[in-house]
Amino acid sequence: MDSIVNVDITVQEKNIIFLTDAKPHKKIIPKCKAIAHKEGIELRQSYSRTLKKLGQAQRFRNHPRN
Repeated sequence: MDSIVNVDITVQEKNIIFLTDAKPHKKIIPKCKAIAHKEGIELRQSYSRTLKKLGQAQRFRNHPRN
């Protein structure tokens, strides 16, 4: 009574976001702005320049001259 068992050992890559990436920051700021707007809180800054600088810093972070 030998039975044959097929085992699938493929591994799926996990979707891990590291805190050093710009992606979480780009998501957090608009969500916080939406919450502030919903609650009626007026913000002193729009953070649009901050997001732009953050995106450029992450884009050119791995350049050989840095």
